[in-house]
Amino acid sequence: MSLFGVKGTRSDFSYELPEKRAEIQKYLEDAMEALDVNPHVERYCWFPYDIDSTNDIDSFNGSGGTAMFDYSSGAYTELGRMYSSKGNPEGYNAQTISDNEMFVYVPETTTQAPTTAETTTQAPTIQTPTTKKQEETTTKAETLKQVKVTGASK
Repeated sequence: MSLFGVKGTRSDFSYELPEKRAEIQKYLEDAMEALDVNPHVERYCWFPYDIDSTNDIDSFNGSGGTAMFDYSSGAYTELGRMYSSKGNPEGYNAQTISDNEMFVYVPETTTQAPTTAETTTQAPTIQTPTTKKQEETTTKAETLKQVKVTGASK
C-alpha cells in the first residue's frame, strides 16, 4: 500500500470529512473481501487507531479517517465496527460493540484525602543521671592522657 492521507491534499483522509470516511470504509471492505478469498492469506490487520492521529512513520497529519477507534473515549468508529464484524474465521462469533464499552486502558486514579497538621502533646521526658557511665568515661580519658578533641561540628 502506498502513502495516503496527506492532510490538505486530494488524498486527505481526515476524520472530519464524512465522504472520505465512507471512501475508506469501501476501500477496506473491498480489500478485506479480496484478502478473505485469497488462499495464501491466513490473517491480516488494519493498524490505524486514533481519529486525531498523525502518521507516525512520515509525520503527515490527516490519517484519522482510517482509525478503528477514538483513543480518548475508547469508542469504536464506524470503520472499527465494520472491521471487527468481518473477516473473522469460520465459527467465530464477533461480539456487538456498543459505544458504552471502553477498550482503552485507563489507569486507576485514587484521590488522596487532604492532610492537615495535627497538634499532639507528649508527656515530659524524665531523665535520670547516669553517674557510673560518666565515671567510666572520665577514667578512659585519664588513661588516654586527657586528649582534647576540637573542631567537631554538627
